[in-house]
Amino acid sequence: YRAERIVREIRLHAGEMREVETDFHENEARAIEKFEHRLRQTLDLTLRRHDGSYWTNITDRDFKERIEVRISDWLRKQPSRTRETVIEVDFCQILDYLRLIKLHWPQLEPLFKSKSVAEMHLENINEFRNLLMHSREIDFSTRQLALGSLAWFDGVFNWTARSDVGNP
Repeated sequence: YRAERIVREIRLHAGEMREVETDFHENEARAIEKFEHRLRQTLDLTLRRHDGSYWTNITDRDFKERIEVRISDWLRKQPSRTRETVIEVDFCQILDYLRLIKLHWPQLEPLFKSKSVAEMHLENINEFRNLLMHSREIDFSTRQLALGSLAWFDGVFNWTARSDVGNP
C-alpha cells in the first residue's frame, strides 16, 4: 500500500497522471459520477445533432418504457418539474447507455469505433460501480479494469471534444 501511494504521489506531481486517474484515486464514487455525466452529455449531444427527437424515435419499447417509468416516478416526487424539461438519458443506468449506443450505432460508431469494445468497457465500469455502491469488496483486477475503462472513455470524450465527430 505504501509503495503504491508513493508512486501515485510521484506520478501526480511529475505530471504523468491523467485527470481521470487522479479523480479515481482521490474519490472513486465521484469519478464514476463524473464519467456518467460526461457519457450522458456526449450521447445526448451527439444524438441530438443527428436527430433532435432521437428519444421519441427509439423503437425498443421495453427499453423506452423502463426509462419512462423512472422519469414518471421522479416527476411524482418533484412537483416543480415538468416532463418537457427532462433529458431522458439522465435517467439511464450504465447498461442502459449500452442499449442506447446499440440502438443508435450508425450515429455513434464514429465516436466508439467498436461496439464490442465499448460494451466491454461499460461492463467493467458497471461491475465496479455496483460493488462500490453496495459496499462490497472490490478486488485489484476489478478496480484496475474499471480504471482502464474510465481512461478509455476519457480518451473518447477528449477526442470528441477536439473534433467534429458526431456532427451530421
